Amino acid sequence: PPAANTFDFNNWSYGIHKRNAEDALRASSIPLTVLRLPMINSERDHYFRLRNYLTRVADGGPILIPAEQPQLPLRHVYGPDVVRAVMRTIEAQATGAFNVGQDDTWTIDQFLTHIGATPARIPAATLWSHGLMPQCSPFSEPWMSALDNTLGKQTLGLTYTPFAEALNHLIEDFHRTPSDPRAGYAQRPQELALASQ
Repeated sequence: PPAANTFDFNNWSYGIHKRNAEDALRASSIPLTVLRLPMINSERDHYFRLRNYLTRVADGGPILIPAEQPQLPLRHVYGPDVVRAVMRTIEAQATGAFNVGQDDTWTIDQFLTHIGATPARIPAATLWSHGLMPQCSPFSEPWMSALDNTLGKQTLGLTYTPFAEALNHLIEDFHRTPSDPRAGYAQRPQELALASQ
């Protein structure tokens, strides 16, 4: 994407530099193990993505999502599953590249239903022009990864927590350890004003 489109350009740059680093290491004589990770949801997510969804649900207002967005696949991974994958890879002294990610794939609508959210469908151009994306719905932005985890399951015996079960753990943690709304929630008044138009 053009550099002027900062968000897409930064995401593209992030991905291509990771791939270039992997290619450079593969070309060396260094024994290499690569774990490729999609979005990680955990109790310790320092981006507070899921917590900002849940904070919006708690305030009773809708979640703004792009109206014309395709049903992008959500195939994330739960933090404790990543820890187990790393430990299993070390124990097996495995080399190679392994995709890490949950088994089930959801749509954004399935996710919003599960957390009790009501979607408000707003044209994507409007959300971006008002500076509301991706904070209003980070799982709606187009730079999601949906990784095939078959090789790691077959070779290393990796297993994954079902998305619904992981979400339930995270929802319980949200209610058990409330925190102040984070930066992504600061724009909420503007979101609610746009949704009411």
